[in-house]
Amino acid sequence: TGNYETALRWGRYEIASAFIKNKVTTDIKDNLDGLDQIKISSYKLLGRNVLGNNEEAEQKVEIKFYNIDNMIEKTIIDNQTWIFDKGLENWFLSSGLPDFQ
Repeated sequence: TGNYETALRWGRYEIASAFIKNKVTTDIKDNLDGLDQIKISSYKLLGRNVLGNNEEAEQKVEIKFYNIDNMIEKTIIDNQTWIFDKGLENWFLSSGLPDFQ
């Protein structure tokens, strides 16, 4: 999940979207417009819970961000669900990109 965090922090939303693996993946890639206006100022892990089978994890992350059009910082809590893909030996986000509203 560290590479996902780095991609978000540097505004590389297309790279961050590559960590998403669910039924709406194609919709997410079509909706990256406007995210170039969003800048992350803080990404803080508040908690992580790995479920019993070690193939699913939940994370709560505090994200501070601003839109370069108005420069007003906002804070959201992003509840993430991560799924481990045994075949690819990698973790993928099933909950989607944060909602920067």
